[in-house]
Amino acid sequence: MADSLLADLLIGHLRRDGSVPLQIQIANGIRDAVSDGTLKASTRLPSSRTLAAALKVSRITVVTAYDRLSADGYLHTDSTSGTRVSDKLPQSMKSAPRESTARTLSERGQRLISAPAGIQERKGAFVPGVCDTDCFPYQIWRRIQNRYLGEQHAELMGYSNPGGYLPLRRALSEYLRVSRAVRASPEQIIVTMGSNQSIDLCSRILADVGELAYVENPCHWATPILLRANGLEVEAIAVDNNGMKLERCSRRARLIVTTPSHQFPMGVTLSDERRAGLRAAAEQWDAFVLEDDYDSEFRYDQRPLPSLQGVDENGRVILMGTLSKVMYPGMRLSYIVVPPDLVDSFAAASLRLYRPGHLSLQAAMADFIADGHFSKHIRRMRDIYGARQSELLRCLDQCFGDALETSRNAAGLHMTIRIRDLLDFDTTVSRSLEQGIYLRRLHTFNQGDPGFRDGFLLGFGALDIEAIRPAVQTFAGIVESVISVPDSR
Repeated sequence: MADSLLADLLIGHLRRDGSVPLQIQIANGIRDAVSDGTLKASTRLPSSRTLAAALKVSRITVVTAYDRLSADGYLHTDSTSGTRVSDKLPQSMKSAPRESTARTLSERGQRLISAPAGIQERKGAFVPGVCDTDCFPYQIWRRIQNRYLGEQHAELMGYSNPGGYLPLRRALSEYLRVSRAVRASPEQIIVTMGSNQSIDLCSRILADVGELAYVENPCHWATPILLRANGLEVEAIAVDNNGMKLERCSRRARLIVTTPSHQFPMGVTLSDERRAGLRAAAEQWDAFVLEDDYDSEFRYDQRPLPSLQGVDENGRVILMGTLSKVMYPGMRLSYIVVPPDLVDSFAAASLRLYRPGHLSLQAAMADFIADGHFSKHIRRMRDIYGARQSELLRCLDQCFGDALETSRNAAGLHMTIRIRDLLDFDTTVSRSLEQGIYLRRLHTFNQGDPGFRDGFLLGFGALDIEAIRPAVQTFAGIVESVISVPDSR
């Protein structure tokens, strides 16, 4: 423990009224810290002179306390290593540990800890939802970041202005206008720290406890968790080849969360008819559509689809985007595009809820976009990911033939597959993991439909093209071995 930390630990407990000698108080304080594990075995303590100066007591007072603890077996002193906590503590400390008191979580807390969570791996066969950081332009990014780390930019070390760093919002406004046909001034863009925060902010501002939110089924595991944590009722609406089945939305809702350009996880695109129906329903119900535009940059057969927000005439669509899919997963930099009349409310709420910061990161991102590096990186990665997706489809077709059903929407960083006759998904997942293959079951994203057909989500963003064929062949062998055992469940 650092000298100053031990002094801070002790000084708050010292009473200088003479009722208890200081050497005894110091000894008791150190003994308690050893007993409760604050001071670990072999931890080096400060010298008697250093601790005495920090506590503003005489050196003999500390020496006496150390001697008492050494005699009791708590400390050990020698001429080479100084004074340390003993490796062999007194027998009196070795009593049976107390049983910990069971803590009662809230119902909301229980739901949170029992819900699915994301895979932590950054790279590997079929890891879903992550981009390839090996292809990231580190030198350029480092050079731009270094612009804002000097004393001349000390103002960027504070909290963010309401809504985020204005040059970044300007850069995003221009980029989204060109790439996604988004109609928004820079002020309408609110910078957030991750898509989860975007959903959290929208649901807190726009909906009250008990109001209804529609989500897609299946959908990203985090979306219903966040909405329910904020007290909303969540109803999942089935998805088909044309997207969310709006005809099943029979009740008035306040929020509709959708991934219209590339449905997660099934990969379908919301049809034009349903897009129009979605906007009409939002207007009729006084509702808001949260358009999750999580990976629209990566389409391989055509230009990215125009956003719902770009054709919204009534201020009912809030676009949510992220930079993590293009840059790197840990960036946690995202944004929402809100109607003009809600700008001040969103900016004020974000400031009060999250106290945003990371201004130097936002400044670097603004330059990365404005200098053309962002668009260049997207174009490069679009070619790389497109080739990987084509190779993955080709290998899956060769290994599985007509036993396989795949999502063939040429977009994003993942695809979904369903395999005929495969019933034991748990064994398939565990055996694949033993071979370094990460599978995510589709049922992870199912929101309670008992008739939902399970399958797998395969990510290809972080998988080198040369590694795809051997990974698919290994996976196919595992599936074959599982199917060949009738009672493997």
